[in-house]
Amino acid sequence: MGSSITDTSYDQLGPPKKIGPIDVWFDDGNLLVVVGDKRFSVFAGILSAASTIFRDMFHVSRMPDRERIDGRAVVHLEGDSAEDVSFLLKTMHDMEFFLPPPAQAPFAIVAGILRTSTKYDVPILLQRALLHLSSVYPTSIEDFDASSGFLVPSIHDHYGAVRLAREFDLQWIRPIAMYRCMSVPFSQTYRAFEEASLSAEDQRLCLSAIEPLKSAQFVRYKFLMNFVKCTTKPTDPATRHGILAKIMAEEGPHILSKTFEGGLDVCSTCLSSMTIALKDSRAKAWETIPSIFQCQPWENLAQLCRESSFICGNCCFPEKRKGTNPQVRKSESPAGSQRAGYQTKAKHYEKLFVQLALTRFHA
Repeated sequence: MGSSITDTSYDQLGPPKKIGPIDVWFDDGNLLVVVGDKRFSVFAGILSAASTIFRDMFHVSRMPDRERIDGRAVVHLEGDSAEDVSFLLKTMHDMEFFLPPPAQAPFAIVAGILRTSTKYDVPILLQRALLHLSSVYPTSIEDFDASSGFLVPSIHDHYGAVRLAREFDLQWIRPIAMYRCMSVPFSQTYRAFEEASLSAEDQRLCLSAIEPLKSAQFVRYKFLMNFVKCTTKPTDPATRHGILAKIMAEEGPHILSKTFEGGLDVCSTCLSSMTIALKDSRAKAWETIPSIFQCQPWENLAQLCRESSFICGNCCFPEKRKGTNPQVRKSESPAGSQRAGYQTKAKHYEKLFVQLALTRFHA
């Protein structure tokens, strides 16, 4: 009856994959950005156009006094990883390096852009990072089904997303990020969390979710036992019980799976009825996810996403998916105004990016 309920693309333990700093070097660059022992030759004008922090840093009154190497002004960035800064600088000079969804990106780049664009106030890149996170960890089951995930996925992506959710207060991504953290078999959960560097509170929330997830999983698949016995291709009750026991004991929590690897030999009529039962139980299971991880209900989380100053795209706007105009309540007006201002700012910076790039390449 379809593929395994195991989300195999994420069922990988072991050390997280490292991308490492990428080279960002323009021979005609006028600024040398130094992070530890890594150097990047870039253009001060492009950085200033996109970031108020860099604009203040590179103000003309400060530039003459700056250290210079080979004619380039030098700026040292403290408290950042060379990897994160390389992602930021690369994208600021080549916007196609980090495109918004539906394009995919590795989690390391999404996280690095989120951290640096927040610190250095780069709205358009912060917007893109949040779009990626909200796409992979959505607040609706439709967007969950449509999500293509991160490029080169790993279980460590989800651990990192939980850390980001806590650090940047991205409450709406927490339920699915934490659910994904539990996509390893229960027997491996403790070891996985020890390696994940989750906060003590997030470890507690995930571990306390084990029993509720088991209960939800049993409720979802108990139709295997309650199902009317197929008269055309009878299946021994012991076989059904064995399948349910396997799901409960070995597969880990996959209450949102669309299918399961069965072993039940039933007729087409029974198969159709079981498919409907599986779909119905999945919809009910989705509604339990926030409470299992002690988060607010989906409706509240979607509202938080809408009312934040960040732009989360269509993931939290079902009205857009249906092709209708969203109705904005009066209580949402200030946030809507703030969001509109944020969009204008991001578009302004994107135009400046293009203008500066064209100026450079046609010089």
